[in-house]
Amino acid sequence: MPESPIPQNSSMVPPPLPTVPLNYRSGSGGIDEAAWHTAGRLFAMDKAILPNRCIKCNGTEDVRMKRKQFTWAPPIVYLGLLGGLLPCIILVMVLQKKATVTYGMCAVHRRKRWNVTWISLGTLAFSIFLFVMAGVLENGIPVIFGILGILGALIYAAVAGPVLKPHKIDQSIIQLKGCGPVFLQSLPNTQWE
Repeated sequence: MPESPIPQNSSMVPPPLPTVPLNYRSGSGGIDEAAWHTAGRLFAMDKAILPNRCIKCNGTEDVRMKRKQFTWAPPIVYLGLLGGLLPCIILVMVLQKKATVTYGMCAVHRRKRWNVTWISLGTLAFSIFLFVMAGVLENGIPVIFGILGILGALIYAAVAGPVLKPHKIDQSIIQLKGCGPVFLQSLPNTQWE
């Protein structure tokens, strides 16, 4: 049998790595204090991993963690609409900032999120049905209700759909709205607490 290229004496074997418990606030590369709250908002470092609890109710049962990338652009970019749609799109693409946060949600709040999705899709499907009915009946009134239904579904999905909404992203810190007050109270009150 050929000899092993690595000698088997104990002086050549490296010592085992120490097991260090990770703090939930150690989001990127072990940075301590990567999540805190102030004035009802969640502040987090980019790539922060929040505690394994629901961000809405602070529950710990059946929590699933989800990594999400948030995108934010300063409100000033919408002044680009004065020059047309293309300048606004260019400003948003140039000035947007991104941050990633991993958060948890319990089964109850995941179900509520799916309900919003199904209500929006159902309203869109019914609106398309109204367009077909307008063609069959040769009447324009269902088209009006179809357009209103599509607009209503899109607005409802945009307002009620997102779990967390970015308020601002500065350098490597993101401010998020949408966390429950009990969850926020479980975090430090400021970054330096």
